[in-house]
Amino acid sequence: MVLLAGPRSRRDLDAKPPRLSERDGEPDIRGAWLRPAVEADSDAQVALMRPRSEPSAIQCRDAAAAEGSDEVKVDEDDVVCVSTGAGRVARLTIVDAHSTTTSPIVRARVVIWDMPATGQ
Repeated sequence: MVLLAGPRSRRDLDAKPPRLSERDGEPDIRGAWLRPAVEADSDAQVALMRPRSEPSAIQCRDAAAAEGSDEVKVDEDDVVCVSTGAGRVARLTIVDAHSTTTSPIVRARVVIWDMPATGQ
């Protein structure tokens, strides 16, 4: 599970296990300021997939490469694919997405794969 509680909640998905990180160029995702969202950090890309889907590593990698963006707004049961700064691929299944009086909260189950980048 990964928790994103606002923009200061920057997560490095390349670390084993994924961890909180504030080091420049290291985090792959973070929360947003005003709404439940997953934002890309460093050189990562995020892509919103069909809710409740289970895309494979290849499907996630290809979606992030073709449709990747810097931010996706999320709701419960959404699925987000991430290509990390180090070339790994992750699938986040959103289990909770809501806003509190202080920040948006996003909780996700995460699967992370080591695989070649697109075109290799």
